[in-house]
Amino acid sequence: MRPTRFLLFLLALLPSCTAVPFGTDVQIRATLPPRTRAQNPDETLISDLNVFIFSESGQLEEKRFIPSRRLEKEGDDAVFRTRLFEEGRYSIYVCANLGYDPRIKNLDELLSFRYHFTYPDEYGKGMPMTGCLLRVRPSDHGGTLTVPLERLMAKITLRLDRSALRKDVRMRVHRVRIGACPSSALLFGESRAEKEDDLFLNGFSREGRETDALNRNLSGELSMESDLYLLENLQGTERSGLCSYIELEIEYHSDMFHSPPGEYLIYRFFCGPEDRDFDLRRNTWYRYTVRPVGDGLDGDGWRIDRSRLEPEGETFFDLHPAAFNKIYEKKPFHLWCEIWPENAPVEIDPLAYDDTESVSEVYDYQIDVDGKGIVLTPRKAGTALVYFKAGPPVGKDTLAMVVFNL
Repeated sequence: MRPTRFLLFLLALLPSCTAVPFGTDVQIRATLPPRTRAQNPDETLISDLNVFIFSESGQLEEKRFIPSRRLEKEGDDAVFRTRLFEEGRYSIYVCANLGYDPRIKNLDELLSFRYHFTYPDEYGKGMPMTGCLLRVRPSDHGGTLTVPLERLMAKITLRLDRSALRKDVRMRVHRVRIGACPSSALLFGESRAEKEDDLFLNGFSREGRETDALNRNLSGELSMESDLYLLENLQGTERSGLCSYIELEIEYHSDMFHSPPGEYLIYRFFCGPEDRDFDLRRNTWYRYTVRPVGDGLDGDGWRIDRSRLEPEGETFFDLHPAAFNKIYEKKPFHLWCEIWPENAPVEIDPLAYDDTESVSEVYDYQIDVDGKGIVLTPRKAGTALVYFKAGPPVGKDTLAMVVFNL
């Protein structure tokens, strides 16, 4: 049996596309579907190739690194030519845009090899991509084998919907970045960051003019879109410091608060296809719309950090009727605070003066609906302590004492 010559065509596809056969034995040109919009970076660029061909027994029959200067291309597709037995079965693994020869000696080394980025947006010569065909016979494909490539990176498209904000609120995105951004990924097989050392200290980001799209409206109060990229990070359903998230730094101004120069309102949210799923898969497109409501400041400590905001005008914190009070009748007593800005968070913690007694032994209590006051109803003679704390931007606290002289 004599070896036959065949073409190995490599096609880098957009996530929603499928591979298209190119024919056999003759020169054929293949083109990619038109792009939906200008890409930064070029998601279909191929600058170099690594090709690994294994026999049916797992023997490495051929490996080749083809740098940019020797790469044969047809349109956006790359071509590699070699000679194989027509009836032999081969497994073919292809890597694009690694930029170097990884010196792989066998299949186990290839399957366990992690590709590392030096910095989060290291794809000026194309995104790292891989693809494989397993146990294929050249004669079954007319001598032409097509290997569809997948990008090792996930794509995240972000936009802002400001339609639910109050009219006095202005929010301008200064910077958007990926937190817990992986610095490496397996070439073949599922990949995730295993420890903090597998993450960039500062992940992929866009700032300054790169965030203009998020500050320009496409329709009504819906902004244009901005794209971010990161290597695959499959963290499953357990939220941890290794789960990737989006962080937005926002210049903020309203009738009540503003962000001072160099300080920002921070929005953060975890990435994934749905709640409690933190997987970000390679070659997959995720789209998010951030929709702030009202003053844009509602949310728990993780999602929204407003600690750097300053109030418009002076802040104050007053306790009523007083910090020290004596009660001579067994009837409800109301203690409350007055603060500005009114939407600053307030914590109220009722305590017993004597550590040997529980609160419920001395008095009953009910927190006001607005969270700024408390009603104490004495059960016996004793002393109640109530701790008030007003959060940012007020940043003040006090301890009130109520003596029940019954």
